[in-house]
Amino acid sequence: MSLLDMVKHATPEQLAVNQPQITSALCRLKELQDQRHPKVSFSPAIASSRRERLEGTLIYLASELSAIPAANWTTYKKKLVKFCDSGLILNMTFPQRLYKVMDAIYLPEELEAIPREDFERMRSVARICVTAAQAMGPEGEDTDALAEKWICAKAQDLEFLEKTFRSMRRIYKVSTPEQTEMQMPWEAQA
Repeated sequence: MSLLDMVKHATPEQLAVNQPQITSALCRLKELQDQRHPKVSFSPAIASSRRERLEGTLIYLASELSAIPAANWTTYKKKLVKFCDSGLILNMTFPQRLYKVMDAIYLPEELEAIPREDFERMRSVARICVTAAQAMGPEGEDTDALAEKWICAKAQDLEFLEKTFRSMRRIYKVSTPEQTEMQMPWEAQA
């Protein structure tokens, strides 16, 4: 959910309920504004290091990055930079890099977002992961087809999960008609 969606036509009660998400989005936007963007060209001759390509690419992912809480993103970015600077990345294929990026970003976000049924956040995280894995690759590597295939598969996975959660919610509502305010078992843990 975007910041505008959270505040547009919101009642004071809704603003109070959404305060943590609004604060997180504002902090993330402030962090993005305060960052000094590296001067990176996407010409392989100029953007020679994987780290520079990654940082240059992240500039264009502002809307996706705003879906991740600022504190989480700071941790993930440190992991990505460390991975870029390691020698491990030099001989990795795109699927291997994507696996490492997913381990650093997607899985922790999945643990937070799925119980909250925040599927838009997960779609943004998937785009961030695939873009970061592409940016960290060697110059001239053609990964577009594989990246598109992965994004489509991940979108289908998330769509399936979303339908499953809706179905579970309907079944739960029918099985407990006496409850006026329904809270799913996983929401109590989230």
